Amino acid sequence: MTEQTTSAPSGGVEQVIEMRHEQGLDPVGTGLALALSGLAAVAADLSPTGVTWWDRPLTVLAAMAVTLGVALAPRWTWFISLAVVAGLAASPVVAAGAVVALLVAVLAEFVGANWRYQGAFAGVVVAYGVLHLRSPWFFGSATALGAAVALLVGSTALCRVSEVWRRRIAVASACGLAAVLVSSVLGVIAVAMVRNRATQGAEAARNGLEAARDGEVVVASDELTRSTLLLGEADGVLSSWWTKPARLVPVLGQHVRASQLIVSGGAEVVEAAGEVLVDADVDQLKASNGAVNLERVRVMGAPLGRPG
Repeated sequence: MTEQTTSAPSGGVEQVIEMRHEQGLDPVGTGLALALSGLAAVAADLSPTGVTWWDRPLTVLAAMAVTLGVALAPRWTWFISLAVVAGLAASPVVAAGAVVALLVAVLAEFVGANWRYQGAFAGVVVAYGVLHLRSPWFFGSATALGAAVALLVGSTALCRVSEVWRRRIAVASACGLAAVLVSSVLGVIAVAMVRNRATQGAEAARNGLEAARDGEVVVASDELTRSTLLLGEADGVLSSWWTKPARLVPVLGQHVRASQLIVSGGAEVVEAAGEVLVDADVDQLKASNGAVNLERVRVMGAPLGRPG
């Protein structure tokens, strides 16, 4: 009698069962962990880009991806990820949770146990902690550390899935990375283009105000007009359609948006100051018999009080 054997395909049922046994994975537990990390991301209400409609799904997907990545990644990556969260978490509660998860992982490694849900539990803690890291060095360093943790667990987890899924994830990641790279380059170009205009506009505004204080109305008006034009050009560049994708990139999007708000607000203020200067009649503001024409003061100040 001939014994027939059937070999399981690469990444098939046997591989999944083996991985579940090694990692303590469970479909129900992992599903609950993904749902919990998604809810935690919603509750965190973070703004990595400053675009409200984009930040919510971005943080939810990132938290769920990190959770799944940690659950699939080798246990040694848990030690690194949980140590980062424990040391840099913005909240003592999150740091304490990371310490507990780290101790559980170390104990499991020491006794050689594969406790149920341990990978999912570690994934939730890491995902929530990555969303609440404090910036230890510079603005955006927390985002960079979070991305480094996600890259660590993602790359190691990718090596443990089937070749078919590995190719699919690699293609999707390459497309996403290319989109982020192009958007970032456009954003950096836009900020570089407006830098000189914004600097010249601010200098012209200072010259205009100094001239106004010296009573040189014509010079002041010319400088303020020039400042308004320069700041308006900078605002136009940062508001153009080709800079919109850069606003969806974490950290960079905040810089682009802040730059646009600064130049647009500056242009409005300078324009209002210029209108006050043009409409000003100094003789009508002089006191007459100990009284000042308050109605004239109100009319001249109207441009400064209008909404932007």
